[in-house]
Amino acid sequence: MGNPLVSSYKGAFVATRIFSTVTGGIRWPSDTLRGCPRLSYWLLESGLFFFPFIVGGLLLDSLVRNYYLDFYSACGIFAALSFVLVIVLWVVCEVRRGHIVAPEYTDDDMVHSKDKWPCAYRPFPCAFLYAITAACLEASVLYLNFWLSHRKVIKYWTVEMLIRHLLWLADCVTFHSLAVEAPVETASFQPPIGAFHETWYQPLMRPFYLGCLVGGAVFLREVPVEGMNHMLVPFLDTFICLLPLLWLLGVLAPLDALKLWAGEWISTTLFGGSPTPSELSLFTKLLASLTVTAVCYYLQSYKALFACVSGFVLALHYAHLQRWWVAIQHTVIAVLSAIATIKEDAVSSEAELSLGIILAVILVISEILSSLQRVTFLGGLFLNPLWNNFRETRKTSINGIVHILIQGLLVHSVSPILMCWFFSGGNLYPEDALQRVLVTISLVKSYREIFQRTRTSILVSVCTIVFRACSGDLRVLPACVLFVTLSITWRTLMGFLERLYTVGVILSSSIVITKQRLQHNWILFALNITLFPWLLLVSASTAFLESPLLALFSLPIFLPGFPRPRRFWPFRDLMDQQNITRSETQDAAITIKGDIVFYAQFIPRLIEKLESPISRGLFGSLQAGSCILARHQNRLVLLRVIEAGYLFRCVEAKGLELQETSCHSLEAATVDQIIDECFLKVQVGCGNPYAMNSFRPRARTHVVTYSSARNVLNGVIDQPAFNEAMLNNFSRVLLWILLHQQARSIRENNNYSDADIAGSTDMLSEHSRYRPRKSWWLLMSQETSSFRRYPSRLFVDSWMTLVAIHIRRSFPDIVMAVAEEPSLCVDYRQVCDFCYRAVFPDGPLSPSIIHQAFNGKYAKELPLDLHELVRQAVQYTTKLAVDTVIIGEAETETELARILRDYDARWFIGIEGSAQWNKCVTDEIPYMFSIAHDASDDVYTSHLLSLILDEPVYVGTLSGPTVDAIWATLSLELLYITNDDDERYSIQAHPWLLRNLAIQAADPPLGYPVYIDRVRYLTAFN
Repeated sequence: MGNPLVSSYKGAFVATRIFSTVTGGIRWPSDTLRGCPRLSYWLLESGLFFFPFIVGGLLLDSLVRNYYLDFYSACGIFAALSFVLVIVLWVVCEVRRGHIVAPEYTDDDMVHSKDKWPCAYRPFPCAFLYAITAACLEASVLYLNFWLSHRKVIKYWTVEMLIRHLLWLADCVTFHSLAVEAPVETASFQPPIGAFHETWYQPLMRPFYLGCLVGGAVFLREVPVEGMNHMLVPFLDTFICLLPLLWLLGVLAPLDALKLWAGEWISTTLFGGSPTPSELSLFTKLLASLTVTAVCYYLQSYKALFACVSGFVLALHYAHLQRWWVAIQHTVIAVLSAIATIKEDAVSSEAELSLGIILAVILVISEILSSLQRVTFLGGLFLNPLWNNFRETRKTSINGIVHILIQGLLVHSVSPILMCWFFSGGNLYPEDALQRVLVTISLVKSYREIFQRTRTSILVSVCTIVFRACSGDLRVLPACVLFVTLSITWRTLMGFLERLYTVGVILSSSIVITKQRLQHNWILFALNITLFPWLLLVSASTAFLESPLLALFSLPIFLPGFPRPRRFWPFRDLMDQQNITRSETQDAAITIKGDIVFYAQFIPRLIEKLESPISRGLFGSLQAGSCILARHQNRLVLLRVIEAGYLFRCVEAKGLELQETSCHSLEAATVDQIIDECFLKVQVGCGNPYAMNSFRPRARTHVVTYSSARNVLNGVIDQPAFNEAMLNNFSRVLLWILLHQQARSIRENNNYSDADIAGSTDMLSEHSRYRPRKSWWLLMSQETSSFRRYPSRLFVDSWMTLVAIHIRRSFPDIVMAVAEEPSLCVDYRQVCDFCYRAVFPDGPLSPSIIHQAFNGKYAKELPLDLHELVRQAVQYTTKLAVDTVIIGEAETETELARILRDYDARWFIGIEGSAQWNKCVTDEIPYMFSIAHDASDDVYTSHLLSLILDEPVYVGTLSGPTVDAIWATLSLELLYITNDDDERYSIQAHPWLLRNLAIQAADPPLGYPVYIDRVRYLTAFN
């Protein structure tokens, strides 16, 4: 791999940005500062940067040491000076900005600012907020400094001095971001507006962390917590010392991500909830959980009943209750679960053991039944040899009945009731306040998880019963406390193993795959083996915090990513459909728009069909953050589970674009190889040769969707037979369309106005309303060319009679006596002759003329209504001509009429990407046809879409932590390093990680999916 990780021309940019991040926002100046020598610039910046240390760490500390000031007076003075300095700096910047005559040199992507005094624009409310924050922070830091230097709480002088100076370094970095300008952080959640454009909360990130740590350190020293002081104080001091390094590495979350992550983590870890698709629903459910916990704390009876009903209510998706049978089923489960928790009696050991056996049997039967139908098992390590028996049979009636009984009835109906009864026993009302809080939170979380994650709760309940049976001491505690402990342990263990799998895949691929080897990969491999405890620590901590594992540039350099919500990207209005078109060329734009409308039709059908395999357990226990990859012909869909609840999953789907590049084709070919190996070939052995790939095949489903076929028309469209078919069939097709359009108009409005009907002596007769419109006659009267210029190309009377017969069948309520009115034949021959000359001018017929006519570009202007009808006739005739060359022409007029009638009923022949085309795709018209021209290669192509009622779609899962690791390094690279080189390392193909496909599925602007569907909910018994 010879490509650089960072482009050479970006070296200075990256170095300057890192310098700014380390120093809290100081910009490295350019060689020419506007009227300001470099020395004065550095003196100014140095004075601002070291102000806290000089004033607080040296001047005020000396005054306190010499007893000129007391602690509190010095802290007050320092706070007042900090407040005044921030306000003065804001005033100076505003005055300077107001006196600028020439426009400032601004460039969002430049770090080499030429400004004399770099200072971000801040409105006064923000500046006032920063001033108050700086005052409080500086007072707290100075107070902690007095604790460290005067009260001698640390035995060793060197350690004391190290902590003090690192404290002041962190404070100097923090104060500069408040007073002057916040740096661009390595931990970025929202895409920045520019290189040094800050949001109002960005300068508060570093003060928030430093203030929390300093406040905690001061509190523990002032109010020592018995038994915890000796452990927490050194931990906080160490954390304060490491703050500059943590800010540089991007381990600490920005405030916008921290708010969402904290809400999700508290909701999932403490209250057993789930991440949600919107910020409003997240904090609404969090507030509801807090309210339920507070009410349960003060209840003196029926605590289990209230927690059970509340957990059930919070785990539901209420849109599903609109179905009457779902509402009845949910009501029955809620009533039976509430009845099981009313008594709150202690469960005997014998009944508890019997309950454990019943739950274990239900879980084992369910897992065996699901594993038999999976194409792989044991995490994708082995292929299922029995799956070949079910290759041709998708779902038998017996299989469906068994799944309804096991999954729907036993797992999700009987098991929750049994677990609710189990957790209602024990001492739920302890006297000690701390124990009461612990039991209340455990009870609320237990009942929420019973319905939120039923399958996992069954396993954890069985483990709880086993532990209580093995250790009599554990029976003293309520079962819900042990259940919560084991639940958190199980969730952390599963996340830990998934992250270790990601580490193993990245580490082994850097050595095994030739194209992934770098010059120093063996050194990195040896370092990872040597620092394996560090890998375990990083994996365990990120698993517990549910934060991503950061693999820098997808290399075996592993760091903990900053905590962020499970959606990974900032919340947006997911209910709004977003169509993304990035193409600039016309032909590529048609392709992307076609993909968009295809995904708009395909994704809802796919999600609907996924309910069955998910309910049958083929995907395991899908939780928030799980990723599903679906492959259909040349298209890929990535679905990410956003929320999981009782019998429902909330998913967001993104349609990916497969560009004609090596990166796209290599990873798509890898997916095809895995699908071919697991689904299509007769399995010989049990080992999965693609076990290390992050894509794990799960199921094959069948979806009502379009099968796409693109063919090259060169060699067809330029044949004489094609031209002959076009010229011979045009007038007949046009007559068919004109008369049918007239019949539809008569049905819609039985009384045409005189202006719309040609002048005639029998205006009141039925058939006179079929005459060509007056506007057409006016245009034809301006023609100087003679009539019947092409008599051999026009229709004959027998064709008019045949069309009239078909119109009577199609419109039985309309009288048509066309055969009795020979003058109509003459009228329509004149119209067809005029349109013929407008479409096909003199000279030989060429493919370019046909393509232009197909798109509605003619040699002569036509009225708008006639123009659309003629274009439809050209499009019908083109399809007829293609079939004539490839299959053969229609032998009789009756066969031609049958073909045209089929075109009207089941076909759309038109321009790909047009509004009509898109509407027909979403309306699922059975057949669609279009032609296109690639001007660069002079290639004519046809595109045929056929609606298949049973189109196979192959679906698998992607490792969620692996996708998060790829997205984490993408976020760091594009939001901080901004390496915009087309061949940057992070998007190059990786056949094991499927890195390119994962990056496509990231949210814009970092990712580039073709289509993002709105959030959809599906019913799943899993």
